[in-house]
Amino acid sequence: MARWGHEESKTKGLFGCFFAFLIVGIAGYTFYLNYDALEQRAELEKRVQDLARTYSSDKSDKLLQAVREEAQLLGLELAPEDITIEVSRDVNYNFVVYYWIDIPFTVDLLFTQEEISLPITEKVTVIHW
Repeated sequence: MARWGHEESKTKGLFGCFFAFLIVGIAGYTFYLNYDALEQRAELEKRVQDLARTYSSDKSDKLLQAVREEAQLLGLELAPEDITIEVSRDVNYNFVVYYWIDIPFTVDLLFTQEEISLPITEKVTVIHW
């Protein structure tokens, strides 16, 4: 009688291991499908930081237009209301650029698609020598 109980516990472990590998595999495949969205967001964030340093002394309209052009180069369609840019000066009279960019993406979750937002919020202080 003890012999049958021992084999039964072995099969329970195998089914649990198979189920865990199945869940990890689905999660990994979903991440693989949606990695492009995260990569585009990171690339846009780098480019916007460079643009903020370049256009910090100009009006925010030029920076807004430059950000929209960079987003279009990456294949992202951003509406003007998705981008908020504010240029000011700090106590040391350095330019400070605050920006908030809402990037809409469609995420594929194997059986369904979900609209999500990947925002970029940043404060860039530009020190001129």
